[in-house]
Amino acid sequence: MKKSIKQLISEGESQFLELKREFNEGVLKTISAFANTGGGTLLIGVSDKKEVIGIDLKGLVDRNIFIVKGKGRGLHYVINEFGN
Repeated sequence: MKKSIKQLISEGESQFLELKREFNEGVLKTISAFANTGGGTLLIGVSDKKEVIGIDLKGLVDRNIFIVKGKGRGLHYVINEFGN
């Protein structure tokens, strides 16, 4: 069963889930780690306190969560607006 973004956030970080407040070097390291292992889900725009704060990608996205999923050596991403 596929989990919603809200469910993922409520569960918090694990071996396969990372929450990042902003797009920074830590995000790139996480993407690399997921790409070189069994994969995982990265939610950018979520604080360590599990609060959706959103991100600004220089006008490309407003108040969105950027999700990167890796499975084995493949990556794909989804830009998804978080709605209540």
